[in-house]
Amino acid sequence: MRIAVLTSGGDSSGMNPAIRAFVRAAIIKGAEVFAVREGYTGLVQDSIVKLDWGSVAGILNRGGTVIGTARSTDFRTKEGRKLAALNLIKHKINNLLVIGGDGSLTGANTLRTEWHDILQALLKEGHIEASCISELSTLSIVGIVGSIDNDMCGTDITIGADTACHRILECIDSILSTAVSHQRSFVIEVMGRNCGWLALATGIGSGADYILLPENPPPPGWEDTMIENLERGRISGRRCSMVIVAEGAIDRFGNPISSNYVREVLEKRGYDARITILGHVQRGGVPSFLDRYIVTIISIHTTPTTISILTIPNSNFQFQLPITGYKNGMYVYPSPLSISPSSKFQLSNSNKFQLSNSNSPTLLKFTNSNSQIPISNISFSNPHIPIKLSNSNFQFQLSNSNFHFQPNSTNSNFSIPNPTIPTIPTTPTFQLLTILSSSSSSLLQSIDPNDCYTYQGTQRRGGTFDEFNEIFSICANLNRRHKEPRGYNVAILHSGGPSPGMNPAVRAFTRLGIDAGFRVFGVFNGFAGLANGDIKELTWMTVNGWAVMGGAELGTNRSVPNDTNIDGIVQTLQQNSIDALLMFGGYNGYVGMTNLHTYRAKFPVLERVAMICAPGTIANNVPGTEVSIGADTCLNNILDALDKIKQSAVASRRLFVVEVMGAHCGYLCAMAALASGAERAYTMEEGLSIRKLTDDLRMFIGRFRHNNRIGLVLTSENASPTYSTHYIYDLFHEEGKQLFDARESILGHLQQGGSPSPLDRLNASRCMHFFIRLLETEALEKGNRGIAGCIGSSSGRYKFTPMDQMNREICHKFRRPTFQWWTGLLDLVRHIAVNPEDDTMPHDEGLHINSPTIYSQKSQIDLKTNPQMTL
Repeated sequence: MRIAVLTSGGDSSGMNPAIRAFVRAAIIKGAEVFAVREGYTGLVQDSIVKLDWGSVAGILNRGGTVIGTARSTDFRTKEGRKLAALNLIKHKINNLLVIGGDGSLTGANTLRTEWHDILQALLKEGHIEASCISELSTLSIVGIVGSIDNDMCGTDITIGADTACHRILECIDSILSTAVSHQRSFVIEVMGRNCGWLALATGIGSGADYILLPENPPPPGWEDTMIENLERGRISGRRCSMVIVAEGAIDRFGNPISSNYVREVLEKRGYDARITILGHVQRGGVPSFLDRYIVTIISIHTTPTTISILTIPNSNFQFQLPITGYKNGMYVYPSPLSISPSSKFQLSNSNKFQLSNSNSPTLLKFTNSNSQIPISNISFSNPHIPIKLSNSNFQFQLSNSNFHFQPNSTNSNFSIPNPTIPTIPTTPTFQLLTILSSSSSSLLQSIDPNDCYTYQGTQRRGGTFDEFNEIFSICANLNRRHKEPRGYNVAILHSGGPSPGMNPAVRAFTRLGIDAGFRVFGVFNGFAGLANGDIKELTWMTVNGWAVMGGAELGTNRSVPNDTNIDGIVQTLQQNSIDALLMFGGYNGYVGMTNLHTYRAKFPVLERVAMICAPGTIANNVPGTEVSIGADTCLNNILDALDKIKQSAVASRRLFVVEVMGAHCGYLCAMAALASGAERAYTMEEGLSIRKLTDDLRMFIGRFRHNNRIGLVLTSENASPTYSTHYIYDLFHEEGKQLFDARESILGHLQQGGSPSPLDRLNASRCMHFFIRLLETEALEKGNRGIAGCIGSSSGRYKFTPMDQMNREICHKFRRPTFQWWTGLLDLVRHIAVNPEDDTMPHDEGLHINSPTIYSQKSQIDLKTNPQMTL
């Protein structure tokens, strides 16, 4: 089988990791992989080259796309597409992976639908032989959405969007310091075309005062509303103002709102305003952890499914450009078994894909909305959205989970349940949705656009868009509910190690709590501070500027409630009439809240105090959640260090043994290895033995003998009580010194520092939003004032876990959850990083010699002629 990969349209960070993962996974499956250089331009000009394992080495940390991208005018013509098809046929390729935005995917679908007619035309003109018609009768396509705009229907986040948020927030964080110094107002224009996701996400992450979005056009007189909000902030003590404008921002009449116009409005009201148009700095740079991880997992799991489908004998099925990406935290794809041309895929009530026969076009059924939606209309409705929006009168419908843009139409929304995928490790942060459709070229023509809700103008901006919009409106003091005081007091404290995201969480906790009518308190220095009465009421402006700050302004330590301090803790809670206590921290905090909960039998007053734990730790070793807040920042810190280490290693033929944090949990080690391209990752969950070490040593010697110049091994800090990081380094250094040098590096506490990443800032706000709503629903409306447990993310959504269940999910011996979803990814680390051809050394090679080391062959080395001691 031959598969070609191309990147088209605007580039985005994350395309290179996608290319690397797909190419290597396809090679492992026995496919031949080709690259189309310069996008569709290369397809028209026959710039197609074969790739091997080494072709994609060293590109994981590079932005953009190494195979190039371009917007081709020739491909838009029928003659151009005929040339493109001819070039594919020359190389005997009829399977294509397209990485790009809506235009790229639409172009690929156009080629697919015209494929049969183009082949007949080429045959008639004598350019191809009749055998090509039977061998390459269909063009099969897989699409991965790559766009910094995050504007594609059917996915919650696209490749490059998170990295673009990193670039934007880095710039805004730098601008804030000069804005504060001069008491200036800044107008920041960000990309996004007709989508305001970047503006909204960075508005929350930076603590902006006002944002202008194309999805939420302001009503007439919005200028006065904006000025009033900025003036309230200045009166309250803010020294600067920040307005973020999405490049596609419009008003209710469809008129564009430019950053220049916003500056003019500010200057007329007496503000010293400056404009910063970030431009293409948002596209570039090193891919973030999230973008590396998403595309690696998507590409790896896409490849075997693609090949399984395409190798089914006499199958008339082909991959249509799918909705591919991040959907409710799950990867979803249909099983390749038992496929027939008349099959259609649907989700049953048991949340598993089922096949059924039908003469109708292939549909995907979303059972929780009981509607059938033509796949083509979902996948290719994106280009029609701006037209529909510009002709609408902007009626809105906001639901609890989704943002729906609804111009004058009957709502027919949908969402996706959480399927069970038994064949691959369930990676709950992201779930691939790959959809098959009929190969009929008349499929698109047979569908009436008026019958599909996506053509009615409803635009899906991801499952959290509405939630983000609500959070920003409250925290920016734009759309507060102004609840009357409820006489309900809530307090927050930290416990465990410091974690990036703690300060954004306290900011959101304070402002969302005040908006709900609560009195909000902050406890300094954890449970020890609570016992000593170190507690203070937090106001709206107390947390001003905390959205961008790392560390923990409230302070944290590892003390827990015990017999010596419990009296002080109860006294402090009573004196301040605390009705709910939130612990935002790590494992020690969960143990502390559990201890406090057990004291209810001794202190009945505690029975009416809600006790909730929230995950704020870099180690991701707490129950009730799949990803903890702070882990993403930590992983980006680790990747930054590893990228620099790998540059050093390449120059000197070195193998690095790097230790990362995590205590007894190997999450950081596994994820960093997958996103950095490390050959091996050692965790306590998998265990470590001398046999594994010697096998890996043989592998590395085989790699360096095949002229590889770098080796990278990651180990978690407590991977083994016997085989420490230094032991592993000594072993590799001694046994491999004739071929490579070895070094060790313990990253240490740099992993805990730095400004919180965009994802951690957003998740901190979402977590606090869920907590406040939980108290309103359970404690106030239902009267369950003694609610106790933990909150955390599951399949992309936040949930509550009762205290009893939380304790059952903790392995106290190793201070981690009993079940960890990510352990299945460790196999992927090994398979995707090491070429099977490099690991061909016989296991008995060198073992017959008398040297105490396995591979020493000093008798074969003449130091006079070979001073480097190489074999």
